Amino acid sequence: MDHLISIIKKVLTDSHVIFIAIVVFIYMDFVCYVVRYRKKSHRPKIRKMPLVSKETQSASSDEYEEDIGNEDMI
Repeated sequence: MDHLISIIKKVLTDSHVIFIAIVVFIYMDFVCYVVRYRKKSHRPKIRKMPLVSKETQSASSDEYEEDIGNEDMI
């Protein structure tokens, strides 16, 4: 049993194993970041409606009433 523990200790303290463990940790962190980034939903942009003055609004309603009157005559 003591022989097995000494072998495991030598393997875990080897510089190659430590380097690979760090590289795998950084890679997994990057993969998790990419997965979280792609799951964000895109909100549609809300455009502000242009303000319509009362003069143009009343003028457009007058034109609408005239159009309705012309249709009745047909």
